[in-house]
Amino acid sequence: MDENTQNPNPLNFNKSNKVKIENNSNSGGAFLLMVGIIVAAIILSYGMKNIKEKGESITVKGYAEMTIKSDLAVWRITINSRKTALSESYNNLVSSKGKIREYLAQNGISDKVITESSLSSYTIYDNINGAETSNVKGYNMSQSIIITTNDIQKVTQLSLKINELLSAGIEFNSNPPEYYVSDIGKYKMQMLGEALKDAQKRAEVIAKSVENSISGIKYAKQGIFQITPLNSTEISDWGVNDVSSIEKSIKSVVDAAFYIK
Repeated sequence: MDENTQNPNPLNFNKSNKVKIENNSNSGGAFLLMVGIIVAAIILSYGMKNIKEKGESITVKGYAEMTIKSDLAVWRITINSRKTALSESYNNLVSSKGKIREYLAQNGISDKVITESSLSSYTIYDNINGAETSNVKGYNMSQSIIITTNDIQKVTQLSLKINELLSAGIEFNSNPPEYYVSDIGKYKMQMLGEALKDAQKRAEVIAKSVENSISGIKYAKQGIFQITPLNSTEISDWGVNDVSSIEKSIKSVVDAAFYIK
C-alpha cells in the first residue's frame, strides 16, 4: 500500500488538531474573564470598606429664611439756599431750617431725635460761552437735618406730607426714610443655626437614599446674608442690606460637610 492509500487526507489530522487547540484557547479566555470579575469584586469591596474607614463625607448647602420687622427709622431732609449775597444765602438757610424744625415739632418729632450735618457752601461764578469767569454770581448753601427714631409710623407718614412746605417757598429735598433693624446681629446668629439644621437634614436625606447615615459634622462655613424686601428675588455675591422696606426677609446660607457611616 502506497503512502496516499494509508493516509488519503493527510490534512485531516492537522485540521482536527487545530480545532482542538482553538477550543482550548476559548476555555482559557473564559476562565481568565471569570478570575478578573472575582478580583474586581474583591477590589471594589475593599475600596468601599476603605471609604467608610477613611470617613468619607457629604457636602451640602443649608438654607434658612425669616421675616423681620424694622424698629428704627432714619429720615434725612436737606435744606438748600441760593442767593446773590453770602449773608443773604446763609440767613435764608437758617430761616428755612427753623420752619422745618417747627413743622416737625408740631407733628410730634422731638428735638432729641434730630441732628444736623455740617453746612456746605460753594460760590457760583458767571459762565460765558461755556467758560467760567471770576465774576461771582451767587452763593449756594445746603445743610441736612437727620431724624433718627423708633417711631417708624410717624416718620413714614410725615415723609409723605412734608412736601406741602414747598408752597411756603422753602427749598429742600426730603429723602425716603431708611429702615433698620437695630439688633440685626441677634437674628444673624439665629439664622446661622437654622441654616445648619437645614444642611444636616439634607445630608441625612442623601445618606439615607444609599442606605447610609451621617455620624457628625466635618466643617461648616458661613455664607453671605441677604436682607431684602419681602418676596424679593434680589441676590448679590456681596450680600444685600435693604433699607427701603419696613418688613424684610433675611436669608442665610451655610456650606457644611457631614461624615457618613
